[in-house]
Amino acid sequence: MASNTDDDDDMVVLRCIDPNYIEPEPDHEQILISTADINNWDLLFILSNQTVQVKANRNRLIEQSSYFRGLLSGSFSESCLECISIHWRLETFLSVLRCLFDCPVDVTSDNFLSLYEAALFFGVEMLLLKCKIWLTEVTSLKGLSSLQLQLHELIHIWKFGLEHGKANDFIPELCTSYLARNFMWAVCSDSFSDVPCDLFVSCIKHLQLTVDSEKHLCDAVLVWLASNKERLQSLSSNEDDRSCIFKQVWRICANAYVRNYSTLCGSLSLCLSLHTHTHTHG
Repeated sequence: MASNTDDDDDMVVLRCIDPNYIEPEPDHEQILISTADINNWDLLFILSNQTVQVKANRNRLIEQSSYFRGLLSGSFSESCLECISIHWRLETFLSVLRCLFDCPVDVTSDNFLSLYEAALFFGVEMLLLKCKIWLTEVTSLKGLSSLQLQLHELIHIWKFGLEHGKANDFIPELCTSYLARNFMWAVCSDSFSDVPCDLFVSCIKHLQLTVDSEKHLCDAVLVWLASNKERLQSLSSNEDDRSCIFKQVWRICANAYVRNYSTLCGSLSLCLSLHTHTHTHG
């Protein structure tokens, strides 16, 4: 547990500037708070300010954050400064500090991405682990309790994982399995048509894909195809992904409508037209 008393010689002032706010007026008062009193912070009042100065224990920052370790104990000019400016969303950065100084931080679907991104930037392993545990748990629950993520949130988290390298591969993997297990729920979401092609393909190929019937799956795939015609027809679309979707739809629809040939042909018309178009322009 971090100590509640610190010598001034061990302290550094972090001048936290929220980039989401406009430039403060010249006479704007900047408040000063301390991590020595972190358990008693009035967050509502603190967050009402544009700029906040935080007096923090230098050694604790160095121990728990690779960012501050390099900044305060390395060869950077800031290592000897008594005040350092931090440009970050204030609410998120205060959560990072709370984690650094052993205060509880709640991870939710609303703040997961902002906390995880900050934990990556500031190199806070404790917060990275907390975020990973939360996402693992929330995507592993079954039944109604599993639906703690909205589909649009899941899509944003999946994209974030893809954009941040192999070290974060667990993120798209967890998102894909979550979507596969809750596919019928996703179909009813307003964001279903926004599911990216790569995520959609991975989902319908996933071993944990759960649907009421192959007919339901076929209908859902065709709805997604109809909503994503332009995306699939784009020259930048991945040919392998398109071919995979078309093959999957053909197999699924054939199984679902094998007793009704006319319905089968009608259901596949969109798929075939898209396939022809992409090969013509590919």
